[in-house]
Amino acid sequence: MASFTVAIVGGGFGGIDAAIQLRKRFPEASLALFEAADELGGVWQWNTYPGCACDIQSHLYSLSYELKPGLRSVPGEALTPLEKRLDRQLLESRRNQAVSAGRSAEVRSDRIFAVSEIVGPQFETLTWIESRNQWLLVSRTAGGGGGTVTEEHFDYVVSAQGPLHIPKIPDYDGIEKFEGDVFHTARWKSDFNAQGKVVAVIGTGASAVQAIPELAKTSKELVVFQRHAAWITTKADYKYSAVAKWVFRNVPLAARIWRYMIFWSHEYQYLAFRTDSRISRALRGLVQMQTAALLRAQVPDAQKRAVLTPHYPFGARRVTPSNQYLRAMAGATVVDGDPVVRFEPRAVVTASGRVVPVDAVVLATGFVLNGGNAGIMIRGRCGNRLADGFEASYRSTLFPKFPNIFFILGPNSGAGHTSVLIPLEMQNKYIANLISEARRLRMPFIEVTDEAAAKWDKYVQKGFEGTVWPLDNSSWYHQGGKILTLWPYSWVRFMREMRALPKMSDFLS
Repeated sequence: MASFTVAIVGGGFGGIDAAIQLRKRFPEASLALFEAADELGGVWQWNTYPGCACDIQSHLYSLSYELKPGLRSVPGEALTPLEKRLDRQLLESRRNQAVSAGRSAEVRSDRIFAVSEIVGPQFETLTWIESRNQWLLVSRTAGGGGGTVTEEHFDYVVSAQGPLHIPKIPDYDGIEKFEGDVFHTARWKSDFNAQGKVVAVIGTGASAVQAIPELAKTSKELVVFQRHAAWITTKADYKYSAVAKWVFRNVPLAARIWRYMIFWSHEYQYLAFRTDSRISRALRGLVQMQTAALLRAQVPDAQKRAVLTPHYPFGARRVTPSNQYLRAMAGATVVDGDPVVRFEPRAVVTASGRVVPVDAVVLATGFVLNGGNAGIMIRGRCGNRLADGFEASYRSTLFPKFPNIFFILGPNSGAGHTSVLIPLEMQNKYIANLISEARRLRMPFIEVTDEAAAKWDKYVQKGFEGTVWPLDNSSWYHQGGKILTLWPYSWVRFMREMRALPKMSDFLS
């Protein structure tokens, strides 16, 4: 089969898995992986704040073909995938490369997935060239005089930049005049020392839940600005015994069976996010009783417990497991429902006018939704621009009027109750199947029809009926009057949808 070219944009789990799957499926293809950061690793390369870990057990937070036996139940200490050995011509696959939470990995020289080039420029624009049925990629490398601009053409593009990696930093008045340290959790200052300081944390989302217990250990005082209390569940954090690790390494299928058991336990949790059956309501009630018991056990003060009690349905916002967060919050000063609006040189000022003296500010303010495309101009057919906030998609992967470009973890692919690597891997398999079928049929390009995308979007949005997610429309799950982040059905259903042979009638011929 004739060779073709693929640009893979992003060097996290999505981009690495795309490179591995496409190289295995299409040895004749020329692949180029673009990563703007200094290291591979994606979200785990950017997030280095103290306490950073994965909420999902290592055996499930892994690619299905590269299991890593013997890790602790939840990644946190032994973060060992995704290290790479790079030169100008090769991306070498790692031993068990994509399995826990991703700081480093070991190179395994007996398994090499050749990539034509690994490049690290700033990815700037993508433009569909109709006369060539190719994408023109414009990138800029750092250097004097504005750097070097490079233009390259590719037959296909896999955008694996991740939906949540560009920090969302509110436009605070006076922030530039603040005399202390101020930074986002995803851009943690490696030399920051909280010892003896009054530290403010703005936000109580997932990153804050992990960072706050660590900051509480060393700071003089911790002040947390809370908009909504978080639902906190117990974290199943334990270490496997030497015997268990031996079994995972040496008994055939042991690690895979354990992975399946963990997967099905998470699928069972999906029932707690539904509202349309007695079983679901009973399960959600039981979980809420357990979270209330955890709150009572770790926060003795009734008044503080009231502040830390969520007032929205369980699951309507992200549920975060932690065994330390509530204890840390019990000893912190919590400013509830009075957001920071202004900075002074040594203080922050809230909407009510309260002045809170602080030495440092940690912004746990979330991310630009679908920020993988923020600041990047993507123009498809007839000059159509892909907005920073995605519209209706097809199988979370394709958009009408944007041929031959595939988006990993696009709209409605968010994993509310399982490992995000499951949809990611299934999408890459679907992309490989789709390219294979299109080339077999000699299709000049792959472009989903408006009708097919609208039908898929209608199917997805209908799935939110009878779930908790529409019950709080102020969460970041909601965008433009719709829920564009989460997958509303079970993940067994998603896998079945993506494993199906591509329906080529859904594409322009």
